[in-house]
Amino acid sequence: MRLPWLRLPLRTAATTAAAALAAALAAALLLPACGDDDDTPAGDAGSPTDPDAGPVVDVPFGLDTRPANASCRAPARPVVVATGDYDLRPLFPNLVTGSHGGHAPIVLRRVRLPTATPDPAAPGKVLPGPYQWIVGLRSGRVSIITDPSAAALPTVNLREPDTSSDISQSEGGFLGLAFDPDVATDPARAFVYFTRTNYQSNENYLWLYRARLQLSGTTYSLVETTPIFRAFTTSHHHGGEVLFGPDGFLYVSVGEGDLGAGAQDPRELRGKILRFDVHSTALTPHYGVPASNPYARTGTTPNPACSDTSAQARHAAACPEVYAVGFRNPFRFSFDRQGGALWVGDVGSQNEEIDLVELGKNYGWNTHEGPGASTNPAITPALSEIPRMGCTGYGYAIIGGFVYRGPVASLQGKYITADNDAGKLYVLESPYAPTRTLRRIYNETCSDTNFHPASFAEDEDGKLYVVSLDIRAGRGVLAVEPRTMEMPPPGGNGPAPTLSATGCFDAASHTPAPGLIPYEVNAELWSDGAAKRRWMALPDGGKITVGPAPGADWDFPNGTVLIKEFAMAGRLIETRLLVRHDDGDWAGYAYAWNSAGTEAYLLEDSAEVALQDGPAWHIPGRSECLGCHTSSKGRSLGLETRQLARSAVYPGGRRANQLDTLSHIGLLETPIAGAGAPAFVPPYGPGDTTARARAYLHANCSHCHPGPGAKPELAYDLTDLHVCNESPSAPVPGGTALVVPGDPAHSILALRMRDTGTYRMPKLGSRRLDLAGISLIESWISSGACP
Repeated sequence: MRLPWLRLPLRTAATTAAAALAAALAAALLLPACGDDDDTPAGDAGSPTDPDAGPVVDVPFGLDTRPANASCRAPARPVVVATGDYDLRPLFPNLVTGSHGGHAPIVLRRVRLPTATPDPAAPGKVLPGPYQWIVGLRSGRVSIITDPSAAALPTVNLREPDTSSDISQSEGGFLGLAFDPDVATDPARAFVYFTRTNYQSNENYLWLYRARLQLSGTTYSLVETTPIFRAFTTSHHHGGEVLFGPDGFLYVSVGEGDLGAGAQDPRELRGKILRFDVHSTALTPHYGVPASNPYARTGTTPNPACSDTSAQARHAAACPEVYAVGFRNPFRFSFDRQGGALWVGDVGSQNEEIDLVELGKNYGWNTHEGPGASTNPAITPALSEIPRMGCTGYGYAIIGGFVYRGPVASLQGKYITADNDAGKLYVLESPYAPTRTLRRIYNETCSDTNFHPASFAEDEDGKLYVVSLDIRAGRGVLAVEPRTMEMPPPGGNGPAPTLSATGCFDAASHTPAPGLIPYEVNAELWSDGAAKRRWMALPDGGKITVGPAPGADWDFPNGTVLIKEFAMAGRLIETRLLVRHDDGDWAGYAYAWNSAGTEAYLLEDSAEVALQDGPAWHIPGRSECLGCHTSSKGRSLGLETRQLARSAVYPGGRRANQLDTLSHIGLLETPIAGAGAPAFVPPYGPGDTTARARAYLHANCSHCHPGPGAKPELAYDLTDLHVCNESPSAPVPGGTALVVPGDPAHSILALRMRDTGTYRMPKLGSRRLDLAGISLIESWISSGACP
């Protein structure tokens, strides 16, 4: 659902007059960056109070009594309902794979790769690493995606482009990729299988290769690349899918090569689903076949292998590799993870078939096509088909998908498939029932003209992804997600559409409501140099619970609203509300200011705000808010004892310790004395370099690297950050370890801070370099200190 206020001109910089108005408003709302908060870098806001309130006076408490909060309370959570439609969300939102179609993604896999650590419980085995995404391009390049936000493929790949393959042809180049089931744990059987089509002569072949995976340090490479099988084709109708089935055998699809009748003849490889036992050498030096394959033998005599050696592809005996016959172009297939059924999308001449394939059966081509009954009882008709309702009127091609077993309830147990030309997604309801229905779930009006699905993939949780032959940034690999809309909660008291209607600010002047309590922190989170103000608003009678440990998270009562306001160059940009709903969980709501600085409007999604210089300002969407404000970090992040153990100037020019003030007005369940309370050393002021660096890393990095178990572990209270001379989980050019004591130039921690592209840290909330922070961390590394 898109609300009317989302059409604000967020991408347009303010006019000169509007900027002047915004600057005047900001002067009334923000203190300059000097004075009491002179330990912050230029551009960050100082004290949260009004500078025109008169002289600053030191007092025991900034507030005499707790202010009543009559209006600023967490709204009721909106009701999110499914619309019945689906969207495609970029899995790698910034990834650009190449400049033309040959560099488009073609295949995606989610795989656990081996580590170098022996498994103490299984001699000869190693411990598996975490699940990783692996993407293959038509050019033959295969890369491990360790950074989903990267803009380019990693420099280290499993396989570089195959220059012997003509990827200008419609089905040319790299086509399929499969990993041995033992790849993650058995170095002796860490095999990768892939298919490609070679157009170097009129005798064209679909090749199946095997390569052994090798780990060196943190880098994987392919060695011993060996062709183990090939099947003759012509210019198209190749097939080319390759997957391990639940039985541990390798399955490969081969199209009929535009030669027709060969699909019915078991003495030919064309038009078949093949099955190999790649852990056996009983049939050839490279593979055997399961004894249950329908043509494994003639009588008691094993049939010889049928790997084609020329265009004369008819063999003397039936091919033992054949699993099922009668396909035109079974380009993509999959196995249902619940029960193991084999589902094939067969590209047809008149019918785009959905086939439920069983051992030894005949699926009709070229004597029968489609789901209608055949006059030949030996032929198994298609289970269903997708309509030929394309967006260009030609080139229809079904792309076989998966029976969905992921977390989206509305898709559970349904078969999802697509049309390559039409760019449409379809769902086959009740695929195993006698009566089935097909419905279109994406791109019904052909509005997405660049979506040309080429394959599907699922992750370890059963979530579904589709690969598109699209080289635009982020559009090559897409997650299938239900489209939702927000409805007002019962009673209608959901998030207000404007900031002035939230009850947290006066509607006329936008000054804070009386119930808002300002606060400051010792260690700022870098936000591209934005000036910031912060407030907390608790429901009347609510109190904050603070754990006994100095680094314990502060726990706020339901109904709490935490507010942060951002301005750049005197222009108000956004105000964020992090609220704790009555159900006990948190949510973030961002309000974007208009260019005149007169009102801020609720955003449902993220937005970009053009600035007069430098990168645009990114306002996070709601899911992004909780990407940093994680439950493991207590959601509120900056509100903790070491951050608030400092003096601040309150309304009326009263300067006092924040912990003493909050205790005095009864906001803390257990009072904390300001004197002697543990405090962060402000990173940008004087003091011990290590203490300042540790405070900086805690404020800027520990919400994603909290420890224990993370690498690095950057929470302040840890005695070992696991950074010194530690190998990274993902390499960075020029870096040899996370921290090389005395050598920031080769320390990945410092290199990531200086990067604005693929290797950037932090990934969210920052697009500009924090030069003061970089200088601090590099000085700390140069000192040789190693926590």
